Amino acid sequence: LESIQEAFLIFNLDGVCLTEASSKAKEFFEIDPKGQHLFNILRTDEDHKKNLEALLQFIKLDRLDFEGLAQLAPKALTSRDGSRSFALKFRPMRDGAGQLQGTVLTAVDITRELIAQKAAERAKEKSDFILRINENMIEFRNFLRRCDAVLQDYLAMPGERIAKRLPEVRLELHTLKGASAIFSIVVLNLAIHNAE
Repeated sequence: LESIQEAFLIFNLDGVCLTEASSKAKEFFEIDPKGQHLFNILRTDEDHKKNLEALLQFIKLDRLDFEGLAQLAPKALTSRDGSRSFALKFRPMRDGAGQLQGTVLTAVDITRELIAQKAAERAKEKSDFILRINENMIEFRNFLRRCDAVLQDYLAMPGERIAKRLPEVRLELHTLKGASAIFSIVVLNLAIHNAE
């Protein structure tokens, strides 16, 4: 188990971890899981604890399809410092007669995949931005001029005048937000949304 890149844990039907933990399990879950309840291992908050508790009760009854119930279980865990992410998967553990004895939890580090996915999303945003500008160069120039004019106008305006013109300011910001979305300028769109 020490040579593989997954963490495996076996739980009894009450949700208590039965297995000696591999170094990967201790690393991923940031706890020695043996004898710990699933709640503690997954650092479940009070709101989600009730849902997980109910799920464990349904699993224990073994009357419903395990795979269907497992879809309701947590699917991911983030390290305490937020630097790593792990995909979680629950499987049934049955004896020779097919009776459910517990559950097996596997965790796989998906941090690199998520970083690559975010990088791909940013690259797509950039390419969308370039394509939209290229297709609508005149509209983009007009948009930039309007942004500049609005910002210069509002930056020079005293706060009490802006307060008196608040409906007009909101409408102007909303219009600029829509235009920024058309050109896929995500950062500007978010900034205007927050300003609204």
